[in-house]
Amino acid sequence: MKDVSKHLKSINDFSLLYPMGKENSFQKLSEIVCNDLSIDYICSFLSKKENEQRKIRGILTDIPNDEEVITYRSMVYKDLKNHPEFCIKVEEALEEIELLNEYGKTKKDWDSSNLWELVSRLKELEVYIECIKKLKSSIELSSFESEGLKNLNAYVNGIYNDSGFSEFQEDVEKIGYDISAIKSISLGVNLDENLNPIEAGIVSINSEAFKGQTFLKNFLTYHKKRSSNNTSDLFQGMTYFKHTASNGINPLMNNLTKIVENMLQPIVKDLKKTLKKYMNVSGLALVNIADEIRFYIRFLELEKKIKDIGLPVCIGQTNPINDSECKLEDFYNIKLAICKLKGEIQHDIIRNDLIFTKDQRIFILTGPNRGGKTIFTQGIGLAFLFFNSGVFIPCANGVMKPCDNIFTHFPADENSTVEMGRLGEESNRLSDICGKATSKSLILFNESFATTSHTESLFIAKDVVKYLCYLGARTCFNTHIHELAESVEEINKEIDAAHNAVSLVMGLENGERSFKVKISKPQGISFARDIAYKYGITFEQLKNRRIIS
Repeated sequence: MKDVSKHLKSINDFSLLYPMGKENSFQKLSEIVCNDLSIDYICSFLSKKENEQRKIRGILTDIPNDEEVITYRSMVYKDLKNHPEFCIKVEEALEEIELLNEYGKTKKDWDSSNLWELVSRLKELEVYIECIKKLKSSIELSSFESEGLKNLNAYVNGIYNDSGFSEFQEDVEKIGYDISAIKSISLGVNLDENLNPIEAGIVSINSEAFKGQTFLKNFLTYHKKRSSNNTSDLFQGMTYFKHTASNGINPLMNNLTKIVENMLQPIVKDLKKTLKKYMNVSGLALVNIADEIRFYIRFLELEKKIKDIGLPVCIGQTNPINDSECKLEDFYNIKLAICKLKGEIQHDIIRNDLIFTKDQRIFILTGPNRGGKTIFTQGIGLAFLFFNSGVFIPCANGVMKPCDNIFTHFPADENSTVEMGRLGEESNRLSDICGKATSKSLILFNESFATTSHTESLFIAKDVVKYLCYLGARTCFNTHIHELAESVEEINKEIDAAHNAVSLVMGLENGERSFKVKISKPQGISFARDIAYKYGITFEQLKNRRIIS
């Protein structure tokens, strides 16, 4: 017989997220970045199950930094998108595979295992067989193009057709039938004069289930005839006892287990023999694959919901010509789209174009308060994260180069600034980011150094922007410091770097926030003037109001 476990060794190395040999091609997003990008909020919308949320979060925050990995994932995602019938059918198999996660922790020393542990392992093998059958049924009607799903097809068919699977199935079914034929055991209990149990033993093992309290009722009825006491009252206080198995230490169950094993020696012997034969078969490999399939399916579900409310989505394309270019058309913040899906906002979502080139490498973003700068900045990070993860990106068209990591410099929580102070804490984080970031990184600043004096913040921010031009990392520097944006030409000339900074403005139209960005010189006090005019608090408006009153 061919060894079914040989295919399992290869499937243990198989992944729908990473091609062979690329399993470690990722960077772990820091918890700070996860918080700034609202990863938990997104995961909680993708799934209502906490365990599933954790697994999706784990995959999403291991950000791939290899183009081969991203292309591999993107092809799997497109394949699943083009085969919705497979996604529906495979969900049934995923429900079965979830059970393997619990069974998979069973110990493998079958000689020293008790009967209940052996039966638990048998149940794992039964579930595993059912999973393989359902996976094969799901796959066989689909014609995949991606390397990942083609390999999954080959592995599942290899297990089912070439590895002695039929013999494996027959062995498990045979011993399973012997075990399932046992429906109940009859106990003999010796009592003392006060009816306290003093000894117990198994009288018989039965192929029929126990039916209620017939014997006990007959016993008490018999004694009622011999006694003037009302034993029927005693019976009425007794209830049918139903026990659910537990892993706790139970002396009575341990003793009964040994007795049952002695009475079932032929079956226990066959059971141990079968389990040893297939001791290397593990369902945990299927559990990992199930988590990966579910990751893709949840994002496909999100993509459909977003399209249903009229927002564009696309599969990002890698730019084969210009390493420095990134172009997103009709781009928006995916978190904002989820807010709309949840009914948390009602207004239309404004979309923007975003283009990174070597001459537009560092955006200095200015604009009015509550004008959408933070939403725009966060949205850039989420678009890159989705692209690197191989799923859809929130825009009409996207041509991108992957980033090797994402760094954020958003305002810190007050509690984390006690020891060093706000400026010290922000400077320390900035130093850490600059030490880790490369020219392929994405760096997002959100109102950095806003709590220090204007002179100090401008001095620090200028030096940071100079370094970013030198480094060449794609950057969005969202700031209240309009003088920083005004000085971009000076900065570009001063350092003569290969990459330039540019002023990006979040605009107003007729005193209303437009949430549209454009490359332009900062508007400075004109923002404040428009807001003041809108609310009637310019000098002229206030004076006229005073005269009229």
